[in-house]
Amino acid sequence: MSSRVKRIAFSHVSKRHNSDIDRARRGQFMAMLLPFLQRSMRLRPQDFLALQDVSFSVSDGERVAVLGQEGAGKSAVARLIAGLSVANAGKVRVHGQVRLVQSKIGIERPLMPLSLYAQTLVSVLGAPLGSVKKTAREVLERCGLDHLADVKVQDLPPGTLRSPTLCGCLLVPSDIFIFDDVPLGGFPDLTEAILRHKTVLLSTRNPMLIPVEFDRVLVLHEGRLVCDGDRAGARLRFAQLPVRQSCKSVSKKTAASEVVFGTESQRKGSGIVRFTGMRCLKDDGSSVDVSQVGQPTALEFRYVLRQPEGLGSQITNVNVIFEDEYGNRIFSTPADVLNLNLGCVQSEGAFVLRLPSLQLMPGRYALTCSIHLNDELSDKVVGEYNLIVEGGDYFGTGNLPNRGWGPICVGFEWESPTWQ
Repeated sequence: MSSRVKRIAFSHVSKRHNSDIDRARRGQFMAMLLPFLQRSMRLRPQDFLALQDVSFSVSDGERVAVLGQEGAGKSAVARLIAGLSVANAGKVRVHGQVRLVQSKIGIERPLMPLSLYAQTLVSVLGAPLGSVKKTAREVLERCGLDHLADVKVQDLPPGTLRSPTLCGCLLVPSDIFIFDDVPLGGFPDLTEAILRHKTVLLSTRNPMLIPVEFDRVLVLHEGRLVCDGDRAGARLRFAQLPVRQSCKSVSKKTAASEVVFGTESQRKGSGIVRFTGMRCLKDDGSSVDVSQVGQPTALEFRYVLRQPEGLGSQITNVNVIFEDEYGNRIFSTPADVLNLNLGCVQSEGAFVLRLPSLQLMPGRYALTCSIHLNDELSDKVVGEYNLIVEGGDYFGTGNLPNRGWGPICVGFEWESPTWQ
C-alpha cells in the first residue's frame, strides 16, 4: 500500500458545522471563495463538530468504505474530498479528479428536453467539450431513455432523472469516485469497471451494504475515526457503538398511547397552526402503542389553531415521514406530488393517516410530520415520536419483508375526523 500513490490524505482534520443552515451555507461559500482566510475552530452555541482530529490516507486503486451512524461525519468527509467544503483545522490533500456520485444534481428546468438535460449534466460533470453530445446519447441509451430525448422535463414521469444522473456520474472519466449514501449496482458493467480500476469510497450507515470488494472500512462515530480495518473488524466495532438516537426525546406524555409534541422553539413554519400530539389507532379506533408488520395501521395527528387570522385557510398538505434508526427514509406521503385539499382550518382538529399494510421491518422508527396552509409551511415536527413496529403476519404469509428491499411504497389515505 505504501508503494502506491496516495490519492487522498487527511491529517488531523476537524470540521465545524453551524446548525443554522443559511448561516452555514454563507460561511461555506466564503470559505471556498477565500480559502486563504484563517478558519477559526472557536465554537459558538449553535455550532457542532462534524469531524474531530481525523487522519487517514487512501492509495491509488483502493476501495474503502466509510461506515457510521446518522451524523457521524460521512458526508463531511465526502464533501471535503470533493472540494465542496473546507476544513477548519488540519490538512486535506487530494490528487486527481474527484467524482461525487449523487442521485440528484439541481440543473434541470421544467421546459428543458431530456436530451439537453443529459448534455448539461455531462458538461457540468466535466466531460470533454468535444464528447458532450456523444456521452449524453450514451447515457440515455444505457438508461433506456433515448426514446424520450425530446420530452420536456416537466412531462417526464416522477423519478426519471435519477438513472441518467447516476449513469452520467459513472460515465464521465475521473480518478476518484465517492458514493455518498448511493447504492452500488445500478449499472453493473460501469460499476464493475470502476471498482477494478479506480479509487473508490463508499459511505453507508448499514454494514450489510458494504460489498465484498471493499476490504478496508473506516468507522466514524460522532466525528471521530474509531476504527480503520477490515470488514469483519469494522462490523464488530460498529456493533459495539452506542446507538445514536435519531429523534428528539418526547417532552411529555399524557398517556401510554398518546404523545404530546413539545419543543415549540424548535418548530419550523409560520406557526398559524401547530401539531399538538399523535396516537396510533386500532381498526376500532382505540389507541395502541405499537403496530404489527403487514397489518392495517392508522396514525392520528392532532392540531390546534394558534393565530386567529388562519381561520378559513385551506389545509393543502399534511406530510408524514418514517425514518429507521440509521436515518434512512423508509416511507413518506409524497408532499411534492400530491395536491391535497383537506378542508378549512378549524380552531382544533385532527387527521388520520391510514396505511392498509404497514411494510416495515420490526423495530423503532422516527416520525416527522408537517402541515401546509395555502401551500405555505405552518408547522413541522422533526423526529418527535417513535413508532414501534412488532413482528407480525406479513400479508397472511407468516413471513417478514426482505431486508434487501429499498424504500417501500404503500397505499395510504387521509381522513379528518373530529378529535375526541
